[in-house]
Amino acid sequence: MDALSDVRFAREGLTDAPIPSIAHARRFAEEGIPSWAYFCCGPRGRWINRLLDTPLVKIRMTGWLLYRLGFDGFLHWGYNYWRRSQTQHMIDPFTVTDGERWPGWAYGDPFVVYRGPDGPIDSLRWEVFAESLQDYALLQTLGVPTDDRRLAPLKDFDDFPRDERWIRNMRRRMLSL
Repeated sequence: MDALSDVRFAREGLTDAPIPSIAHARRFAEEGIPSWAYFCCGPRGRWINRLLDTPLVKIRMTGWLLYRLGFDGFLHWGYNYWRRSQTQHMIDPFTVTDGERWPGWAYGDPFVVYRGPDGPIDSLRWEVFAESLQDYALLQTLGVPTDDRRLAPLKDFDDFPRDERWIRNMRRRMLSL
């Protein structure tokens, strides 16, 4: 298993489980290469991610898109990296949100939970991401084909519905089978 984004390495079988960035992942899926996907530091803008400025509905679409596009899993980095980039120096994640590495590390990239006196403090971003993985599990449990016409609006990691009503309605439709 390795994070890589050049599909040629996957074609050559250099790893049993390639994990491309979502910016390159579609090529892996189009070639029928079983893989996971990831985002880290980017891409930004129209793409899904879970940075501090990412609308929650975009974070929630992660599981739907991973499922629709046929990815077997998700490599997550940045659960609780509360250190200055590449050091052992601890930061305060409430006031330093980029590991002191902006613009390379976007705000919120190094962590989705905060350091607390008794362990991690949860965040909305983490809860919504978890809900997105529950959506993936729901689709998997129901055996919804990845090419199901109801999932057609989910085109790529930067081309998908951005309305929480779509998610709510789609879950209702899936559960009413």
